[in-house]
Amino acid sequence: MAVANMLVGNNENVAALEITHSGPTIFFHRPAVVALCGAVMDVTVDGVEVTMWTRLPIPKGAELVIGSAKGTGCRAYLAVFGGLPGV
Repeated sequence: MAVANMLVGNNENVAALEITHSGPTIFFHRPAVVALCGAVMDVTVDGVEVTMWTRLPIPKGAELVIGSAKGTGCRAYLAVFGGLPGV
């Protein structure tokens, strides 16, 4: 979680989404910057495969799909620049 937060420019202790075994599909109503770190999972933005462990710019109207964990490990962490307000 700390690495994902640092990749997007947050303090390492900012709230992030913990994903266990399989991830969500998230529709973005505004542009965002995210990072997904942890267990290897298939990740796409609007159907295009993207890389984990890196800073990902997400355009307004995009759909982020996080698949199931593969290999070892079962948890991943999705950080969003600015955190998760209200969490």
